[in-house]
Amino acid sequence: MAALVLAKMAQADEAGCQVTLSALSLLRDGLAADLRDDVLLVVGNLVDNAMESVGPGGAVELLVRQHSGGAGEHGVLARAEGVSEGVSDGVSAEGTIEIRVIDDGPGVPEHLQESIFTAGVSTRSDDGRGLRGIGLALVARACERRGGAVVCESDRETVFSAFLPVTRPAGDSAQQSGELPS
Repeated sequence: MAALVLAKMAQADEAGCQVTLSALSLLRDGLAADLRDDVLLVVGNLVDNAMESVGPGGAVELLVRQHSGGAGEHGVLARAEGVSEGVSDGVSAEGTIEIRVIDDGPGVPEHLQESIFTAGVSTRSDDGRGLRGIGLALVARACERRGGAVVCESDRETVFSAFLPVTRPAGDSAQQSGELPS
């Protein structure tokens, strides 16, 4: 995770924008490989999107925090963020990883806010740089297969908040699938 954050900061410097890591960030060592992969996927995609959105002179803040505690804590986090729909109540006492990316870019247009996590939906037009609208769909899928969620708030600034339970829901047949949602 540290290597990814440092790489994103260097990439932002080259692009003329700034990525900072919140002082409230805290991630314990020893994450399970599947959880580490999901966290890296979510952070990488959300920070890349934010940097592209803000452009030169813009600012992006990243928070990655592991919350420990009982199953009730995840419910409190989810309700506080307005994401109680779709978040599993069966979260173990091991907790939840919260990833929050805040940027001062132009935001997500209101007409796209409902569908921004759907494969193929993008705030940017096709500029010949390849597929668009894949990263946020992958982020949503990673969160959902763990029993978590991701939401976007876009007003004066854009905030993407992702919640990844440390353990996946029991009996989740989708946990082995890395496919995009249909």
